[in-house]
Amino acid sequence: MAPSMRDSIDGRYVRLDVVRAFAIIMVVALHSVHEYMDESVYQAVHPYICTPVLFFMTSGALIFPVRSGRAFVRRRMWALLPAFAFWTVVYLLMDYYLTPHQDVSIGHRLLYCLYTPTWGTGWFVLAMVGLYLFAPFLSPWLATARRRSIEYFLLLWLAAGTLPWVSAQTAILDDGGGVFTGFYGCMGYMVAGYYLTRWPVFTRSCRWQLCFWALVFAAAVPLTLKMGIVATRWGYYDAVTSLSGVNVIVIQTALFALLTSLPTPRGVFARLCISLSRCSYGIYLVHIAILHYLLRLADIDLGVATNGLLSFIASYLLTLAWRKIIRNVRFRMRCAEK
Repeated sequence: MAPSMRDSIDGRYVRLDVVRAFAIIMVVALHSVHEYMDESVYQAVHPYICTPVLFFMTSGALIFPVRSGRAFVRRRMWALLPAFAFWTVVYLLMDYYLTPHQDVSIGHRLLYCLYTPTWGTGWFVLAMVGLYLFAPFLSPWLATARRRSIEYFLLLWLAAGTLPWVSAQTAILDDGGGVFTGFYGCMGYMVAGYYLTRWPVFTRSCRWQLCFWALVFAAAVPLTLKMGIVATRWGYYDAVTSLSGVNVIVIQTALFALLTSLPTPRGVFARLCISLSRCSYGIYLVHIAILHYLLRLADIDLGVATNGLLSFIASYLLTLAWRKIIRNVRFRMRCAEK
């Protein structure tokens, strides 16, 4: 971690809290407007609003080097899986009893969740679990790798991001085929987060920055617009929306670089970002239940923006309350042990 990233507020990297706060706000906003957007518009703007990958990058910036693989995995799994299991059951029950399609038993749905959650946003948690499980194996290389070695890996990862485009153009390859198969996926985001906080973009040479922002412009403007226009052809939907596609990689990496280069916030805004960052996982788990189930069950429709705002605030307050309950329980348990 670059020393300039560290802040004195609660010993936290506040700029990374800003990234997480921004990412969770955008996630709720995207889920609020997605079904109301024209599909071609969604495909065109998706690379700009696909902010869940920012969580992968902040994790990469924070967790490396991993000093004890067993302790690291145990701590991370304990932080992720109990809440995920609880909300998976909640979503299964809501989906089973509140939606008409009941052709599959709830037991089979629960078994299926071991591989892919039946609730749409659960994919992120499983992806995060997989990245954490692999992190102890990746850490020794990052701890000893020179900057050029990491840049070489990132270039290969970027090249692998062209696979969805090749699939769409040729109608032959799938997303996992080709020479760059081993570099295709979300692991590169963790490496990119580590790299961009250790060697920030704006500390590099002018020539390096010029090449970086030229690549961002190429992915963000002409290529993204072209992909959005032709997305109705075979395979182009996946090419546009793939998390591992080169346009999403470049745009979200640039967004991470920009957000972490902003001046370190202070005062109320900093504490709000820290609070949102701490509650981001809870908000992610809860907001779909409020947005897609409870508001509809109560027949509440105050407009897309208002519904999204209500869902965000309610999810945030519920997560704050739950965190306070957990802290009180832990405090009482420690007192009882003494």
